Amino acid sequence: MRFSPLRSIRLGTLFLLLLLSCGQSRASTTQLARRVRAAVSHYAVEKLRLPAQDVVVEFPDLSQRVKTLSAAGEPRVLPSQRGIRRGIQILRCGIFAGTELVQAFRLKVRIRTFGNVPVSKHQLPRHAVVTKDDFVWQRRETTRLNRHVQVSEKEIVGKRTRRIVQADEILTDSLLEPLPVVARGNNVDIYFHKGALEIVLPGVARQDGAVGETIRVKCLETRKEFEAKIVDSSTVIVNL
Repeated sequence: MRFSPLRSIRLGTLFLLLLLSCGQSRASTTQLARRVRAAVSHYAVEKLRLPAQDVVVEFPDLSQRVKTLSAAGEPRVLPSQRGIRRGIQILRCGIFAGTELVQAFRLKVRIRTFGNVPVSKHQLPRHAVVTKDDFVWQRRETTRLNRHVQVSEKEIVGKRTRRIVQADEILTDSLLEPLPVVARGNNVDIYFHKGALEIVLPGVARQDGAVGETIRVKCLETRKEFEAKIVDSSTVIVNL
């Protein structure tokens, strides 16, 4: 079968138009993906209240998801989305034309957080008093940390370990405690309060504790034990 020169030109032109259309579609999809990334990343930083450099948002299926979205609009996280958390989750998002929602969609994301955290240089035994030579500041991923991380040297130095701390372990609140002002076995004055009535009796501490903490104490006269709040190294209060 022969093709005329005119028909060949028409077919070539059609093929070129198809290529241009595909190229424009890919460019439009790429631009939309960038806008989605920017919108969700901004939302994550704002809700987590962390510096932008400490939040990384990953989009496992964004390349496939944007193919089903309208490129004519601005992507945003929907107001109905109830906050954000670290880890993998599904976000409610939408494409908007001004204030009008054009298309709603759900997007799978993984939120990772990072920060400069204190890391133990070596193993620390239980009840070891931490010094500035026991840890170093390093940038680490904090996504899976469920406990508050100490953020300054003064929050760490002078405290003691609650348990054995392994080398290269991040120092969190759950690992450290203030030095006790009352030690188990110490003699204390127990102030019993009930309304306007106050009685002071001798007692002995059954636990270690810092100022403001509640420990078990034993009254030496009644031989009974009570929960008491530590006031100082020799005084505790029991509210009856």
